[in-house]
Amino acid sequence: ATPRSLFYVIFTSGSTGTPKGVAVSHRNFMNLLNLFVAEFEFAADDRCLLISSLSFDLTQKNIFAPLTTGGSIELQAAQPYDPAAIVQQIFEKEVTWLNCTPSAFYPLVENVDQASLAKLNSLRYVLLGGEPINVSRLLPWITHPGFAAQLVNTYGPTECTDVCAFYRLEKAESFVHRPVPIGRHISNAALLVLGEHGSLRPMGVT
Repeated sequence: ATPRSLFYVIFTSGSTGTPKGVAVSHRNFMNLLNLFVAEFEFAADDRCLLISSLSFDLTQKNIFAPLTTGGSIELQAAQPYDPAAIVQQIFEKEVTWLNCTPSAFYPLVENVDQASLAKLNSLRYVLLGGEPINVSRLLPWITHPGFAAQLVNTYGPTECTDVCAFYRLEKAESFVHRPVPIGRHISNAALLVLGEHGSLRPMGVT
């Protein structure tokens, strides 16, 4: 295989409702893995729990990042989706990494007691993507005394190999009443703001 060789194809409907196959190359996927391993310091002692579908583009890096660093992959024990069981598995397996949509994460921290929130203390990174983050729904967790995770907003369509921009929420509470930025581009990618006809827009213009 060469850097330009096909690595995988994932079908997505995007915003059109019509499924289309997105072909991802080895080069593009390795660039994504570099983000996870280098920028977010995924290491051999990290444990990543998969709670998203294998056919979701978000999932792929959570499989291959541990495989390239000697880390561990935990498979979701509870089927179907069971928030309480997932929290218990995070606690028992001392999971350090979780990557999912905000909607999949909210049930882990909403309407639960302090003991349940304490079971998430092993989490080192929580990366959320696929939709805007409602920080107010995360308040019970991020204000818990044992909270020590780095919360990251990841953004990007399937056509851009899942993530093309990210933003670290260093002070997550400050985003309760304002939107979370998508952040800056990852290495070897660019973010362009274009107008209706594809022309580059000036700074500050919609």
